[in-house]
Amino acid sequence: MSSALAGYIAHGASVAGAVREAQAYTAKAIHNSRRLGMGQLIPDRLAWSSKAR
Repeated sequence: MSSALAGYIAHGASVAGAVREAQAYTAKAIHNSRRLGMGQLIPDRLAWSSKAR
């Protein structure tokens, strides 16, 4: 989440707006995560680009 937050701030978002967007990005990545084999869940960091989800 920290890198998403830094990216939104770097693109000129206010701190409050950047926090909201970073939280939404992180939540969507976790929601769309995949379990590969029997291991831990891997967040889908490209979930934001898929309109079907």
